[in-house]
Amino acid sequence: MGYLLRVLPLAILLALLSLPLVMGARKHGRGEGARRLLVRVYLTSPGDQQRLHQLGIEDVVLQGDQYVDLNVTGEELLALRQAGMEVALVVEIDTSGTAPHDWPQLEELEGRLERLAAAHPEICRKWQIGTSAYWNFPIWALKISDNVNVDEDEPGVLVNGGIHAREPLSIAACMYLAERLCEDYLLDPKVRSWVDELEIYIVPVLNPDGYHYVVSQGIRFPWWRKNLADNDGDGRFNPEADGVDLNRNFAFNWQNGGSDDPSSWFYRGPRPFSEPETRAFRDLALQVRPVAGISFHSCGEAVLFPWSNYVRPVDLDLLEHMAFQMASVLEKRARGESYSVMPLNGRVGQSSCWLYAALGCFDFTVEVGDEYFPEMARVPRLARTAVKAAYFLFDRVRGSGLWLRVVDAVTRVPLLAEVRVLELGEGPGAVRRTDPFLGRLRWLLDPGRYRVSVAALNHVGVTRVVEIEPGKPTEVLVELAPSAQTVPLGNE
Repeated sequence: MGYLLRVLPLAILLALLSLPLVMGARKHGRGEGARRLLVRVYLTSPGDQQRLHQLGIEDVVLQGDQYVDLNVTGEELLALRQAGMEVALVVEIDTSGTAPHDWPQLEELEGRLERLAAAHPEICRKWQIGTSAYWNFPIWALKISDNVNVDEDEPGVLVNGGIHAREPLSIAACMYLAERLCEDYLLDPKVRSWVDELEIYIVPVLNPDGYHYVVSQGIRFPWWRKNLADNDGDGRFNPEADGVDLNRNFAFNWQNGGSDDPSSWFYRGPRPFSEPETRAFRDLALQVRPVAGISFHSCGEAVLFPWSNYVRPVDLDLLEHMAFQMASVLEKRARGESYSVMPLNGRVGQSSCWLYAALGCFDFTVEVGDEYFPEMARVPRLARTAVKAAYFLFDRVRGSGLWLRVVDAVTRVPLLAEVRVLELGEGPGAVRRTDPFLGRLRWLLDPGRYRVSVAALNHVGVTRVVEIEPGKPTEVLVELAPSAQTVPLGNE
């Protein structure tokens, strides 16, 4: 499986935010007049941090878990590449500038969502799933499906964007996706099949406080990442002390990730799901139980999957394979290459990892584009590229996999059951639970023969041999006999 599945070294977990105008002379010819570039260096080997130190490149803009964003000169960029570092996201920086004023304000985005739902009421429903931490902005979700006001027994896909304030391309991708699904429903048979056969949920702006702060206030580079939680409780927003990184606030290895320093851009919050934004997303996910999803971010031109540096997920082989398939349809800007593929860090409380660990949802993080705030003329093309990831996922969800339904053999009442695919072994994701209202579980699998173990409280468990067919889901009905009654079980 290549280097992606080796355990990557954990980067420094205390996130550093350097002042972008502190530009003292460095090695390799740095000076006050030097052209400045924002580069992302991926930390893919144990010696990468040491090599950075030896090169004397120390202007850290943001320290991630598996990468570091640096403010460098052209000569330093050349030195990084000559040293064998994996460098991406080369963007020229205007440190005197602000967030582009032509990006839509939050109320404009809300208006577009409202008009979309009003124009397509038969397939699009808009509702509020929560409110933001500081300004109490509504957090809106869309459901796009035929029979949109009915919760049908169809596979769900959950898409979100805007969890980080300075990543508006993630919002643009969600908005474009919603508009294409609604406006092309009657025009494109492929779109119609997705909408008719799936329940698609989209949360375009998960962090409305952060987005509004950056765009409306013209915040300067490096903009802002977190929400606007009032950490110090003084009733005022203070960027030196406030805000929580929402993508470090999820309840999967929360305690190991991010930072416990409220001033850090990776501050994980006082406890898992401490923030109203992450609680709103959690509650929606628990309600709709998606089979798969996409968490749009920007930037980096990469697809990331759960995970490689923690206890192995039982679905890791398929997760990685699907990530490569998804990346193959996403073209980078500069070189005509496909998006890169990397594993997520399983130890830092991220949404994609929580979705997999809690629900078995195959959620992929897609880092859109190569700039945080590209010129608006580039945004439509970037959005068109990004949504191809969702199109791939819509097709794959309807491909090979187990579509299981568990009921009481006597009453035919749906059961809450625990399900294992024995060939996948033990580890995170090994035990899945059916929806107690429908008795339904959907599990993406490669074609092949599997032993499926099903157990429910006060019922006799069974193990069935199931042949998963290629190219389509395999429907299986399991009837469990009450444990106080003897009923022939067939293939045990």
